[in-house]
Amino acid sequence: MKLSELNFDDFYKFIMSAGILIIFAMVGISIYFSSTLLWFLTGIIFLLISTKLIYWAAKKWYGNQKLIDRKLKAECELLEKETSNINIPVSKKNKNVALIEYKVDSVLPGTVHFDLIKDEKVWFWIANLEGKQYLAYVKIKLKIGDYSKELDDKYYGGKEPWKLNAFTGIHAPGMPIPPEVIDKVKKEEVLDITVNCEIYDGNNKLIEKKLPVTFRYGFETKSWYLEP
Repeated sequence: MKLSELNFDDFYKFIMSAGILIIFAMVGISIYFSSTLLWFLTGIIFLLISTKLIYWAAKKWYGNQKLIDRKLKAECELLEKETSNINIPVSKKNKNVALIEYKVDSVLPGTVHFDLIKDEKVWFWIANLEGKQYLAYVKIKLKIGDYSKELDDKYYGGKEPWKLNAFTGIHAPGMPIPPEVIDKVKKEEVLDITVNCEIYDGNNKLIEKKLPVTFRYGFETKSWYLEP
């Protein structure tokens, strides 16, 4: 997609807005000076010009939106295709590494937004980018100020594994956040969620114990970011 095709989106919207304002203004002027033929004819001319400009700008703007939609669709299809076609030769792949990704967030694609303080929950996403099955044991630790707690949940406390089929991901709502943590978040204290994950194969044999990953809650943006 050429830069020139998308650079004038705001310009087209400005032309449409200006044209509409001119139409209203000239209608008012024409009515006010209806007894004066010159003003009446001038108003008609401006109305015709404005209508033509609005039509031209609307057509250009709509064309831009179609281009953007096609671009986004193509990018999504390409990303989906690349993800589904990941193929790492066994001879070159470290057998002790599993291509498993996960994250904590307030919202995920195709899901509702969780307000941590109001909803007292967050989203957890985990995905398998390989063509084989894995079992992922996840342990979640919360830390805010002097308070720290490991969740005692079967999936977030490492008691039950996340069953990951080949090339699949799971959007899991409702990671439990204790009320005492929410009370501290309201005071704008820094909340960290640390994810520990152990990956096993389909035979429950340990493949990899990943390094801890910490996500921090941004009070101003009401979203999560990766803490190095």
